Amino acid sequence: MATRPKPTASTPDAEVLHAILGELQELNRTVREIAARSSARAESDMDPGRPIDPGDSVPPGVAVQDPTPLTANDKKVRHALERLPRRRRGESTT
Repeated sequence: MATRPKPTASTPDAEVLHAILGELQELNRTVREIAARSSARAESDMDPGRPIDPGDSVPPGVAVQDPTPLTANDKKVRHALERLPRRRRGESTT
């Protein structure tokens, strides 16, 4: 990105605008760096030799753990829900 010359007027407005311009240029550099790192990471995720799916955010074995056993109250609620007509549970009747 081309750098603009510093305003020659020594007014408070010119100084503020120059400071804002410097901040914007720094933000632009930071965004470009982040975009470059993100792009490089995305390319490595698409590597066909990669052993796991890049969309898989769950570590192996975590998703298949046994659920916590139901409490007595949980069992009562489940039983009550199972006895509701399908339409009231929001399920399709087809």
